[in-house]
Amino acid sequence: MDLAINQRLKEFITYKKISYETFRKMINCTHIQQISNWMALREKIPDKYLIVTIVKLIDLDARWLITGEGNMSYIIDRIKRETENSELEQAKAENAMKGFYLEATGLTEVMEELKKSMSTMNSTINALQKNMTYFNILKPEIAEPKVLESEKDLERDFENKV
Repeated sequence: MDLAINQRLKEFITYKKISYETFRKMINCTHIQQISNWMALREKIPDKYLIVTIVKLIDLDARWLITGEGNMSYIIDRIKRETENSELEQAKAENAMKGFYLEATGLTEVMEELKKSMSTMNSTINALQKNMTYFNILKPEIAEPKVLESEKDLERDFENKV
């Protein structure tokens, strides 16, 4: 005799803190001893009482009671789904934040590398400028451009060059 349904019903009634007497009245069972026998797994619950139990205990998941699949309570099932959805959303938010953090950290690292490179380049440029100044390469003497105001100035300038 399979008494798994009895065991699950007992688990549900205990979880909900429903007394055997209250349960007996709820399903219109005449003797409390019969309820005790079901809960002690001595007798199988008759189908007519199972149907009444499923109808009266609206929070009881009938599929769970009969097969053991799912959760005992619709409310527990709903809370689990909502919690899982909430946890999923929280995990997504945390991953997004981690991504932003990693991206920001990566950018910070890139910026630090760029600063080091710029510092090295500035040192190299300064050294080159010193060497070029020493060898008089940096500031070669370049004649200032002349502003020619007339055609005669242009001719004179040309004659001086030739």
